[in-house]
Amino acid sequence: MSNAVISLIALAIMISSVMAVLNSMFESNQKTSRAFISQAGAAVEQTRAAVEVITVNTFSESTNSKVDVTVRNTGEIEYGDFQDWDVNVEYLDQSSQLNTKRLSYASTATDDAWTVQAIYQDSSDRTAEIVGSNVLNEGEEVVIRLQIIPAILGESTGRVVVTPPVGAPSSAFFSG
Repeated sequence: MSNAVISLIALAIMISSVMAVLNSMFESNQKTSRAFISQAGAAVEQTRAAVEVITVNTFSESTNSKVDVTVRNTGEIEYGDFQDWDVNVEYLDQSSQLNTKRLSYASTATDDAWTVQAIYQDSSDRTAEIVGSNVLNEGEEVVIRLQIIPAILGESTGRVVVTPPVGAPSSAFFSG
């Protein structure tokens, strides 16, 4: 009888161990599956997101330059958190020195920063957005203003790169 009890206890321990290993494997597979689904969802979101820089205008003053960049949402998603965007600019200053800057977002005009001027359905005729105030919906255009120091050298070429939080960057060249 004692051998039977010992055998039953040993069998119970073995079954418990096997169940623990199987449970660990299933949990691991479940985590991997969730991560894969999350990455697949992010990849789909990337393919639906797109912006395009359509115009760049510069206004130079003695100490700084203002650059108005019009960006059209050509994708299928909306953008609302502009502070999450990256804006970079490369240009020659008045001393012919190359400046490469990542500008930070600001709610008001500040040197070496950018702000949202306005969002339009069509910026060329200044047709204001109708749906979703302060949200760049599909097909709408946002005008952002870069205020950079030192000022841009006249008759030089610069480049601006706008990168939304989701989607590929868009860039354009401009004249100083």
